[in-house]
Amino acid sequence: MIALALIASLTALVGGVLLYVHSRPDYATVARSIRIQAAAQAIFPFLDDLRLFGAWSPYEQLDPAAKRRFSAVTRGTGAVYEWDGNEKLGSGRLEIIDSAPAKRVILELEFFRPFKADCLVEFSLRPVAGGTEVRWEMDGARPFLVKLLSLVLDLDGMNGRTFEKGLAALKALVEGPEQPKDYWPVARDLGATAPRQAA
Repeated sequence: MIALALIASLTALVGGVLLYVHSRPDYATVARSIRIQAAAQAIFPFLDDLRLFGAWSPYEQLDPAAKRRFSAVTRGTGAVYEWDGNEKLGSGRLEIIDSAPAKRVILELEFFRPFKADCLVEFSLRPVAGGTEVRWEMDGARPFLVKLLSLVLDLDGMNGRTFEKGLAALKALVEGPEQPKDYWPVARDLGATAPRQAA
């Protein structure tokens, strides 16, 4: 009887946790911003050219040896970047779906591994005294696994800190004396096109 009571209690507890996880918001937003002492025109190329992401994005440092593919055009609306890396980086696809020079870049982000998820990413630039405010925002659906992990992990804080690190690197890059013209070597695992992965 005691064993049955324990099993019933555990079942009820697990069921309650799963129902609570299911009830959590299906969408989440992470956003951070920084002020850079430069005109928006000087910052924009690092956000609009997918090859230059490797010069400042912390995510790229998770696996420098990952396989990377770019579309023939790597900047502006329609540019595509795909990657397939280690367990930390995973695999995914990034496509610029809107680009307004010196104002904003909006991207569609798809994760294929370690879990599937779709997000919208927006970089916006706003003139301020002494320079430009750059805002990095990501809005996306939260699969059940992500909602479950959020019970024990501060995912907003983790992603937010990564955004802050990336923005700080972008600031140092733009304000620094030298700026790379093309971060990823042309000869390294780059295809002429980057087709969308089949569902």
